[in-house]
Amino acid sequence: MKNGNDFNSVSFLDKEHLKYLYLSPQGRINRQRIWLGGLLLGLVWIPTVIAYVILSAIGSFLAIVGILLFISVGIGMAIAELMLFVKRAHDRNHSGWYILLTMIPLIGIIFQLELLFLKGNSDTNDYGMDPNLGPLLLNPQSFFHQLLATT
Repeated sequence: MKNGNDFNSVSFLDKEHLKYLYLSPQGRINRQRIWLGGLLLGLVWIPTVIAYVILSAIGSFLAIVGILLFISVGIGMAIAELMLFVKRAHDRNHSGWYILLTMIPLIGIIFQLELLFLKGNSDTNDYGMDPNLGPLLLNPQSFFHQLLATT
């Protein structure tokens, strides 16, 4: 089974890394990976919203296509975001079920802020090794260079 440490020496945009990041609830990710992962999801969401607005404005049949596109991409992104937060909860040594606390109105924001801003356990915990260990940490500048090179 792969964990976050297996991907420290590969590109953030590596296909296997993205599959692990967005489709697997196993392992741990650090703050940097949840922020970059969320940014990448946002870069997918913006064109989806633009396409939805354009298709809705053109005609009624295309509006239905736009709605279906919007819903299907939205569901996929919700699953991907869920996997990011489960792995981030693991980094703080919480069960994946912990993210249910983030859905409580008003006080849920406290739990979200914990997952987004507080450092994870620096030792091996119940969910794996410290994701900061490994030969190479992610370089945000390198991430943007990789992103621009693939588009």
